[in-house]
Amino acid sequence: MRSRLTKFILEIDFNPNCTVESVGGKGWALLRMPKKINIPRGFIINTRAFDTYLKYNHILDDFDRLSNTKEQKIIEEKIENGKFPVSLHSEIVKSLKKYGLSGSNLVVRSSATIEDSKNKSFAGKFETIINVRGIQKVEKAIRKIYCSLFNVDIDYFRGSATGSNNLKMGIVVQELVSGEVSGVLFTKSPNSRKDTSIIEAVVGLNEGLVSGRITPSRFVLDWEKGFIDKQYIKQKIAFRPRKNFGVEKVTNKLDIEDILTDKMLYKLFETGKKIENIFGKPQDIEWTIKNSKIYVLQSRPITSMGSFYMQNFDLDSFSETFVGYPASKGIATGKVKIVREPNEFVPKDAILVVDVLETDYPIKSIKKAKAIVTQDGGMLSHAAIIARELQIPCVVGVEGVIRRLKDGDIVFVDGTRGMVYKGNKNKRDIKFKLSEVLDYSFVYDFDRIVKIPKIDVYVEEFGNKVIYYSEKELNSEEINLYLKPLFAQNKMIEYGSKPKYFIYKQYLLYKKDQELCKLTRLAIKAAKSFDHLKIESIASILLSKAKEYVSYSKKLENLKTRKEKLNCLLLLQRANWCYTLVNELICEGYGITKLDRKLRYELKRYGISMLDFVYSVDSNNVTNLLQYSKKSQKLLFGIKFYNAIKRWRLCSYLEFEKVGATGDEYYSRINYIIKSLAGANVSTDKLRIEAIRLFGSGNV
Repeated sequence: MRSRLTKFILEIDFNPNCTVESVGGKGWALLRMPKKINIPRGFIINTRAFDTYLKYNHILDDFDRLSNTKEQKIIEEKIENGKFPVSLHSEIVKSLKKYGLSGSNLVVRSSATIEDSKNKSFAGKFETIINVRGIQKVEKAIRKIYCSLFNVDIDYFRGSATGSNNLKMGIVVQELVSGEVSGVLFTKSPNSRKDTSIIEAVVGLNEGLVSGRITPSRFVLDWEKGFIDKQYIKQKIAFRPRKNFGVEKVTNKLDIEDILTDKMLYKLFETGKKIENIFGKPQDIEWTIKNSKIYVLQSRPITSMGSFYMQNFDLDSFSETFVGYPASKGIATGKVKIVREPNEFVPKDAILVVDVLETDYPIKSIKKAKAIVTQDGGMLSHAAIIARELQIPCVVGVEGVIRRLKDGDIVFVDGTRGMVYKGNKNKRDIKFKLSEVLDYSFVYDFDRIVKIPKIDVYVEEFGNKVIYYSEKELNSEEINLYLKPLFAQNKMIEYGSKPKYFIYKQYLLYKKDQELCKLTRLAIKAAKSFDHLKIESIASILLSKAKEYVSYSKKLENLKTRKEKLNCLLLLQRANWCYTLVNELICEGYGITKLDRKLRYELKRYGISMLDFVYSVDSNNVTNLLQYSKKSQKLLFGIKFYNAIKRWRLCSYLEFEKVGATGDEYYSRINYIIKSLAGANVSTDKLRIEAIRLFGSGNV
């Protein structure tokens, strides 16, 4: 590991021991990434420097004053006119020289301790200063970023942190890589439970994409089927670094298709998966490509994912349909209010229609809207992220919508599918019937899954649906031959999620392993119990067992005989199955399903939707729930139960990676063993069966 300055500055290099409190959310994520991920060179100014700067300039670290606009302005003026302590100034100068950045164009980014967290991203709410050079401009940029911690939109800030001690600002200083193409990658679609990843890309800097000023090219990859959507958008303008400072709009002369070939897109998607594996949860990744080389600029957790139930609706009538991109799930109907400036008045329950939803639109105004429709921008822009975090339905990139709608028009917005429907002139409202159904991809109840004879296909029924799981999607001839004769004619037959197919196959296989069968029964029992203490207890036991299996497997380092290799294979697979039990069964399949079944009708009594419940617990804002929990013990248990699920869902990958049951080291080791065991016609399943027959009694 390379040497680091110790008081205020750290090199951007792999450093897993750093904390969010010391370097902020953005800096912490960069320090978690190993050297194989290509990151622009630079350094991080820690939060101690922020405290030192405030103290040196006699600025009170009192964030309660955020509620007072006058006090905010006084603090901002003090920060902007403040001086850098000699020690801090000296370290910044030395760092610019040490990392070869003294004469380079730089980007200076915020890295607040509440930024890019699991609950809120604060997307676009803190400053990023692009294209600065020299110590004076770097320090000016740092002052501006420090100010932005105090002037962040209060309505967005509330409920995101507790106590002033949590609010600190780190700074990321990096070489500005001016790529030919830049973009954002979601390793998992925020609007779907399916295993899909999304890339949105623009020519030039990312400024046009994240601000929403440019409608990006868009690529959706289904990891089972390949590309399911590829849209290359012709781009008239691009953002480039200005000669001396900042960025400028220029006429675009590049064709994005020449750079983002299928090969490059797959390379981007694979980079995203590697980063997702590092953090153990879906990621929102900003990147750029220069001279065919991918640079990762930042990564943060996706702060809003698809809900565990779906909304179906039937519209009464409408006169016109507008098609855009689905940016935030949900549906809403209301009167259109077209807004052209951030400070324009927005009536309560309006459908907010804008050209671009800039990040300086007040959150108070956005919260008033029942839905948001934008003419430009993509679903990965900062504004779309905030819409998802606020749980407001949002459709983006609706071409010509401002010209085709006017104030007062009645519209129905479907943020899940990316559609906007305009009502008839002679009707004052759009009537619709709404129904909510559980998303079957969440449900794990292995007692209801049935294997189809003669083929490797499993099915389960949900009302009028038959969901089947297989390694590959069946063609119509196979469906007619194997599935349709088994069910009533009115049943809809759909292909289910591929991960669920593999997990069920593993479940059947490991039932033959006495020890894993016992652990699986305990995990399912805990998830069905509606008891948070059982979830905590069993999840901890599974983590401990994984550690034990990996520890035993390491005693077999010098694998010589086939029997030794099979023993090691089974031990490592047992360790990974413990992770699967925690993450997929306890936290997702059985746990979420149990929560839905236990609380759905209880919540209806108080007029609370399941989405509201989950959002309140996720954002640590359960005041409204606790007032009802005095009348309902079940609701109180539900909060504790979901908190236990959430804790393990968010940290399970990292916990199991520490003990060696997941992560790159685990996968490379197990692949090496499988490769050394497998002949030309030997499948992994056959090796597993052979290992279980030899060692499945529970003895190791």
